[in-house]
Amino acid sequence: MNSSALRVAGALALAAAIASASASTGPPRPLPPIVFVSRHPIEGDASAVPGLGPHHRADITGGRLLRRDPDGSLRDLLPEGAMRDVSDPAASPDARRIAFAGVARGDSAWRIYVCGADGTALRAVTHAPAVAGDGPGAGPGAWPARADDLDPCWISDRTLCFASTRDAARSEYANVPAPNLFLIGLGDDVPERITADRNGADEPAWDRERRRIVYSRWWYNARMPSRVTPDGLTRVRAEALPVDTINVWQVVEIDRDGQGLRLAAGAPRPRRGSMGAQPCVLPGGDVAAVYALNMGLSPRGGPLGIQRLSRALAPSRRIAGAVFDAENDSSYGTPRGLAAPAACSPAALPDGRLLVAYDPGARGDFGISVVDHEAATPTPVVDLPGTLELDPAPLVPWPAAARRDVASGRHSGGASTFTFFCRNLFATGPIDGGFDPAPPLAWPLRIRFFEARPLPREDDANARAGRLASPASVDPRDTLVLVREGMVRVDGSILETGLPARVPLFEQIVDARGLTLATAHGGAQVPGFNYGAAGGTARCVGCHAGHSALPADGPDARFRRVDVAPSAEVAASSRAPGGAGPAAAVDGRAGGDLNRIAWIAAGDSAEWLTLTWSVPV
Repeated sequence: MNSSALRVAGALALAAAIASASASTGPPRPLPPIVFVSRHPIEGDASAVPGLGPHHRADITGGRLLRRDPDGSLRDLLPEGAMRDVSDPAASPDARRIAFAGVARGDSAWRIYVCGADGTALRAVTHAPAVAGDGPGAGPGAWPARADDLDPCWISDRTLCFASTRDAARSEYANVPAPNLFLIGLGDDVPERITADRNGADEPAWDRERRRIVYSRWWYNARMPSRVTPDGLTRVRAEALPVDTINVWQVVEIDRDGQGLRLAAGAPRPRRGSMGAQPCVLPGGDVAAVYALNMGLSPRGGPLGIQRLSRALAPSRRIAGAVFDAENDSSYGTPRGLAAPAACSPAALPDGRLLVAYDPGARGDFGISVVDHEAATPTPVVDLPGTLELDPAPLVPWPAAARRDVASGRHSGGASTFTFFCRNLFATGPIDGGFDPAPPLAWPLRIRFFEARPLPREDDANARAGRLASPASVDPRDTLVLVREGMVRVDGSILETGLPARVPLFEQIVDARGLTLATAHGGAQVPGFNYGAAGGTARCVGCHAGHSALPADGPDARFRRVDVAPSAEVAASSRAPGGAGPAAAVDGRAGGDLNRIAWIAAGDSAEWLTLTWSVPV
């Protein structure tokens, strides 16, 4: 018996033991066929998970593609020696094929492959890029040292979406390869890039109901708003306005042509409540995704868990994994317990259960488990000795209505620009919705659009000559270009046409003196990067945490009335000891402890509260 057979035999024995242990609590509900990967740990770092996070997404550790059938039996799907490593399997709409990322023998980079559900008919879908990329952060002559294709998902019977570093961008925060999303049709040769995220776009998932691509992006901007520097930007904390520094992976969504970028799920506050890596769309539309102690997952994530992010922007709910202090919204918090369980790689089952990769003892030994309901103890399904079982994918056919191909909505006509339309800068979210206040009413105001362009590389000539550069030679710092300065119109809207498409941009609001507009939560500046699709219109509402989640479609009239109370200067006759003070009367919160959400006067008669504005309202 060879070593592979011994491992499978051990897994069968473990499955039998699990079945025996659960017999006393009643028969478990059957599971459909499941494909998953069994990978070796990352050498020297037991806390790292291969395939998760910016530092380990493309690690090659060695692994196998396995299938578990409903009777609990396991089998290798690929011939021995076919792949050095595998990750992220995804079942096709008819459940007859599997797409996955793999590193073939003799290769050094990840590519996308497809095989039958029984492992036959293996073929490569993507191949090494032949020319330098033109992606965000690439710059003239930028050649990736290694272009990896990862995280495939099916969006129809004939089309795959995947993440790739083939455009040579590197992240600002950690100077690691920054992937973007691509589409490729089966039988096509050249994939089409559909995102332009500055710091990374990972782990796409297809929302069959909304027919949109949900993915995780790294929301970060090294520049902070300043009122003391000439351009209103700084990398030095002492020169910056008080600001909420954001470094988080969040769940966003787009159409298949890259248009309609918006926050997909998760409450704007606390920040960890909107964190989501490895997103998975659940029945009903909510999203299960990975959260971590360190929300930027760099230099490491720390303890991991899975939470349910609400499409209605309600607070997230823990499903499995580490538990954190509820009020802690810093990147590095304190997990409860010294050996928090870890969970990642969520995959939805049709009956509402969730498959996860679960490590109950924080030993760096993940196995596949199933979760029946939120916060329940996961039930083991497969856990092989000495390896990490990750990325489960059920082999379940999609409903017939969801399997039709998705036509591109792009009508760029060769355009290289897009239109920016903010419906009302001063609009905020609903009361108790977790939104920060919008910028204060002021006049006149202007908007600045900045583009991040990479600094020239020292070995640019070598790159143009076709000699690959080392990652250390790419400077993640950018030359910042002021693309445009426009007006905020009298109704609070902003309409700017002819902005460069398919490049990372961020915006800043400045006052009549040219200084960054100060708000209750820092300077009025986007704390990450957005982009526009060629020929499209990027719509948003407001300028605050969660602004891209608010509905931005409909008649103009609905956006012309806004809550002006948060813009007021508030004064009161008195303040009760221990209370929040008069500002609580206009803070957008109405539920909870009165001492935190309301103005309470010190007396019971002749008390007053006044609101004044610096401009007519």
